[in-house]
Amino acid sequence: LGVTVRCRASGLPAAAIQDDNGTYTDETTAANSAVAADMNLLPAVPVVNQDRYLFGHPETFTQMRLVINTAVTGSPVPTITWQYWSGGSPEGWTDLTGVNDGTNSFSVAGSNVISWTMPDDWGTTTINGQGPYYYVRAAYTAGAVATAPTGTKCTLDVTKYLPFVQDRIVDSTGLT
Repeated sequence: LGVTVRCRASGLPAAAIQDDNGTYTDETTAANSAVAADMNLLPAVPVVNQDRYLFGHPETFTQMRLVINTAVTGSPVPTITWQYWSGGSPEGWTDLTGVNDGTNSFSVAGSNVISWTMPDDWGTTTINGQGPYYYVRAAYTAGAVATAPTGTKCTLDVTKYLPFVQDRIVDSTGLT
């Protein structure tokens, strides 16, 4: 009888990068610390479809917890689109499906969970010399930003499937 064991563990991002229209800022240390407001989730003057924040890890993940210190404000309300690296066209980024964004596009302060459906074609890439990792990015795709959001910490929910080798017998009397 083959058995697969599913293990869940929280991990820290191996890479956290602010992308200000192709100018990268490594914020990995900030994303892994509990220092308030040291993650600049968007630049001070963000530009639609040019500014993003990337989270990378050597293993795939379907959930992350992000602590928002300063919530984004603006009118119309800014939109953050969650994407993953697929390597496809046009730029290699594809919108995640099944997204449940507890940050509501960075507009909810506090500890929030973002989750999504695991992509079948998620690939690794290297960004700003960091990687190769599985990357998720929060892309600023619409709306206006009056106050740029800041974060305090990020953790990832990494789920692994481990093989379990059976060398014992389970019967009606128990495990031997």
